[in-house]
Amino acid sequence: MLTQIFSNIPATELLNENTILAVMPFVGDCEPAVPGIIHSGLSALDAAKTTEAWVVDDVVTRGSTGECHWSKTSDLICVAYWINVAILDNLENEVCLAYRAVFSVFEEQGFKHPFRFWNYVPNINHGDGDKEIYKRFCAG
Repeated sequence: MLTQIFSNIPATELLNENTILAVMPFVGDCEPAVPGIIHSGLSALDAAKTTEAWVVDDVVTRGSTGECHWSKTSDLICVAYWINVAILDNLENEVCLAYRAVFSVFEEQGFKHPFRFWNYVPNINHGDGDKEIYKRFCAG
């Protein structure tokens, strides 16, 4: 079972629990950290709750494969990959490479059927027509 909680406990401290699948601190940066911590660049609506965490009923192991950070149990995996926003001129190719890397981790770790993807894309509606970031992301 996967349970979502919100906490004021620091992300690194929450990650010490072996039943925490992933931790998403509400901070302004959107950079890779360590496996299990996913910086999305989102801010908290409630200043008292500064971290989102996903709790599971199984022991979690973590690792990295290439640019992917992953956390998994015997039947669930969470994979994170960050695309550098400075590469917007080649966004379609970078998105394609990112998804290939994520699916490669799924296969390598024995997970064949993903059930949910979250994509955090800043300024997603920036650009006109076919230059819109959202359209270019989807094309990738």
